[in-house]
Amino acid sequence: MNKIFCSSLFTIISLFSIVSGQDLWKKQLSPTSKNLNKLVFTDSITGWAVGDSGAILHTTNGGENWLIQQSGIDANIHSVTFPTPFSGRALAWKSDVPPYGTYILRTSDGGITWENEFFREENIFLQPVYFIDSLTGWVGAGSAGLYYTTDGGREWISSEIDSFGGFPKKDFAFLNKEYGYVCGGTFDVVGLIWRTSDGGRTWQGKPTGPEPVHKLHLRDSLLVEGIGGDFEYGVSVVRTTDAGMQWSYTELNIFGIGLGLAFRTPAEGWVSMNGGLTGKFLLTIDSGYTWVESPTPDSVYLADVVFPDSLHGYAVGQNGIILRYTGPLSATQKAPVHKKEYSLNQNFPNPFNPATTISYELYERTFVVITIYDILGKEKETLVKAEQFPGIHQVQFDGSGLPSGVYYYTMKAGQYLSARKMVILK
Repeated sequence: MNKIFCSSLFTIISLFSIVSGQDLWKKQLSPTSKNLNKLVFTDSITGWAVGDSGAILHTTNGGENWLIQQSGIDANIHSVTFPTPFSGRALAWKSDVPPYGTYILRTSDGGITWENEFFREENIFLQPVYFIDSLTGWVGAGSAGLYYTTDGGREWISSEIDSFGGFPKKDFAFLNKEYGYVCGGTFDVVGLIWRTSDGGRTWQGKPTGPEPVHKLHLRDSLLVEGIGGDFEYGVSVVRTTDAGMQWSYTELNIFGIGLGLAFRTPAEGWVSMNGGLTGKFLLTIDSGYTWVESPTPDSVYLADVVFPDSLHGYAVGQNGIILRYTGPLSATQKAPVHKKEYSLNQNFPNPFNPATTISYELYERTFVVITIYDILGKEKETLVKAEQFPGIHQVQFDGSGLPSGVYYYTMKAGQYLSARKMVILK
């Protein structure tokens, strides 16, 4: 047991042949030097970018040219949505002089003209916004929860939230008008996913980890992924394979915060991130199970990335930077090669009372044993003892029958053996 305890914080060493984002992404001529926050495309060539000081940019030729649209405001635009090429909404925060709050911007002609109105309540900073058609949409409202509309935003109705409703929201992902998710959370406190099955009238919240989730990617009705993190713990990934009933949480051990998440193909995905002093992408070629850092052109900081289809990709960020994807990977470019590894993740929540979730990953079919020990090395419970298939797995541990204290859980899979510490606090 002593050897196991000494190896409780193990390091996964990966060997990469790096593909540089500088080779696959090219800078485009930008008409602004304002920071750009969000992107949205309605097809492969028609899109909008929004940012600081009321900046709205529009392209109709796949990013070859971007034109400035007049928003009529100087506030920072945080969110944008276009359910059709003509109908769009955006949210901007008014924080310079009272009254403080949110402008809701609206266009019905593709942004040739924008109208804005101040949200009905002061001191509410809306973020994000998503419309699935010209009438049906949702907004996050920070401590005020969530709102929905069925008449294009003329009336916003407050949603019912069962828990964690006062935390910030970051991004929506909807399967259809009834089923959807919104992510968020607060640094050093909790990451959260809320789920609705009735068009946003009610939401059910669930914690996913200790750091916020900034962006969601919905693959199908069961599989949803999210990216987030902070500068202390680095980039983190959350994933559900059962429509949000349970979420796995994985720290990538990569410094920075994941902000945007988009997949060009089911296997190839990109994360735009705040890497501190340098900008960078994260790249996966195995559907998000492993990620590698990829430099951006001139190491620019990126806020958002989108792929409207497999041939077109775009990213935006600081000082008006606009990038266009010029891939896919050619035969002469080497994609990342990952060393296959098992992994045992930190339980969450931790400390806990009375239950916690342990997640782990297998790269091949193997026999797995997960066991709980007390601090003296006495076995308390075996949670898993079975042959399992490759992929991410979760198991719940209920510590109701144990006193407060430090415990260890171990995982043995083939020749792999690792342990982590957890704390029951009653």
